[in-house]
Amino acid sequence: MNLLEKQGFVVKVTDMVAIEVTDAPGGLSAILGAVEKTRVNLEYMYGFTQKKAGTGLLLFRFDDPDQAIEALQKKGINPVRSVELFRV
Repeated sequence: MNLLEKQGFVVKVTDMVAIEVTDAPGGLSAILGAVEKTRVNLEYMYGFTQKKAGTGLLLFRFDDPDQAIEALQKKGINPVRSVELFRV
């Protein structure tokens, strides 16, 4: 980050929630359904493919990531830990 700033770039770090999903219809719907009634806002998201066949990785920016994670875990959806992301 310091290197980018020294080169004149504006850098902003934000908390994201990463979730591994199967590459099949309904994966995103299950995630959004888990947070729908919490009134947590989804600000934006990114999707990535993975080396593992049949899976993808979705990264979400929620306005309240802790509340979103709690709602997801209640539905059996566990976010990917940052340590695991760097192994992917």
